[in-house]
Amino acid sequence: MQVVDRGVNIRPTLFLQNNTSNGTWAGFTRGDNSDVVELAAQELGNRLRQGFGSRVLGPDKPSVARVKNLAIRKIIVKLENGANLPRCKQYMKDVYRLLMQDKRYASLQVYYDVDPL
Repeated sequence: MQVVDRGVNIRPTLFLQNNTSNGTWAGFTRGDNSDVVELAAQELGNRLRQGFGSRVLGPDKPSVARVKNLAIRKIIVKLENGANLPRCKQYMKDVYRLLMQDKRYASLQVYYDVDPL
């Protein structure tokens, strides 16, 4: 199922609460067990790829991969102008809910940042 429709003209500045002009999203997973964080990041990336295809980059380790004993992984989703942003946002929420249903990931923090750079 592809989430992004090219026929809709909605500006990425409407994506969540922050302003961005390039439509880049970064998803981060954090937790104290780096193996579980890596596994969750792989699963999150695979689920996002089902909807966004080649627009998903990662997961990879950011330049600072540990902060206060928390392992961090980053996934980037690049969206073009004209993407159906409410639908993309809903898909990301659904992917998050599915991931959090797995008890192995209950202690993880997952968040999306619309202006990651």
